[in-house]
Parts: sequence; structure tokens; C-alpha cells
Amino acid sequence: MARYTCLFSFSQPSDQLLGQLEPSLTDCGLNVVHKTVDYLLARERPGKVSYYRLVTVELVIDRADEVRNRARLNLIVKNEELALQQNNHCRQMSEQIGQTLQDSGLLELLSSVTG
Repeated sequence: MARYTCLFSFSQPSDQLLGQLEPSLTDCGLNVVHKTVDYLLARERPGKVSYYRLVTVELVIDRADEVRNRARLNLIVKNEELALQQNNHCRQMSEQIGQTLQDSGLLELLSSVTG
């Protein structure tokens, strides 16, 4: 199973953030399946790649630092594909989604982990 994570920080009200990021995910070919105030689950639309390569995306807000007007957003991109090649579909989607979220101007990248 391939899995990639990115950690972002943001300084706006967290209760509105996921709604503002939803169009960016749609632009990346994802459908939002479930959304709460601090969690969003999206899946890649079928048709372009094999089913085992379709990615699942989770956005999780960590409100622990919200007291200092900074909160964190964890981006997790995963699929059932074995990550035998470094440049696999899950990694490509992770980089595309991470870049799209950064380009939105709402987030600042703190760290990115491959695994």
C-alpha cells in the first residue's frame, strides 16, 4: 500500500477551511465522500487508472495549536498500489494535490513524508 503525507499550517478559522479547499480537490479529479468540521475524505474518480491505483485522500485538522492562531492540516494520500517504483501514481497524485493546496494561498507547507 502506498501512502504519502504532508503537513500544512494555516492561520484562518478552521471551521471554514475544508469548505474552501473542496474546489481544489475537485480540480484534482477527486470526489468528496465525507466531510465534517475537521475531517474530509475524498476519492479519485474512476476511469483514468486501474481500481487498485485509485487514491483516497484524507484531510485532518489538528486544532492543538489553534490557541496561537495557527492550526495544522494533515494531508494523507493512499491507495492499494505497492510502491515498488518511486514515481508511482499515488506519489504523483500526492504531489499534485499538495501543490494545488499550496497554490490556493490558504496553507503553508511544513513537512512532507514519503512512505
